[in-house]
Amino acid sequence: MARIANKYLDWNISYALLFFDLLVAISSYFIIGAQALMLTIVLLYIGTKVMDFIIEGVNPKKAVTIISKEHSKIADQVNSLMDRGVTVLHGHGYYTKTPQEILYIVISKQELSLTEKNRESKR
Repeated sequence: MARIANKYLDWNISYALLFFDLLVAISSYFIIGAQALMLTIVLLYIGTKVMDFIIEGVNPKKAVTIISKEHSKIADQVNSLMDRGVTVLHGHGYYTKTPQEILYIVISKQELSLTEKNRESKR
């Protein structure tokens, strides 16, 4: 269920697991009692943070490489809308030998989902 929430709702997997685990834990309140429920919630949260750390690592930033014919428009939008710097790399296709501008951007996890949504809306 966490993978489905990740795919369709763009939820982080570890937090989706926490959500579904909390639903199960809260529904068992009458069986395990209030004290055990609180301990369960704390342990689920700690487990989620550990899982997030293992999946994402210490630095939750993401590097995005964009290759497009409209590289200047994209770079301008990233600069103005996201307030991020853009590194422009000069490359060329090995097979076609055509020169190409490559945008390299470092963004946070939250900005990554925003970037993907903007990309999908442009299609």
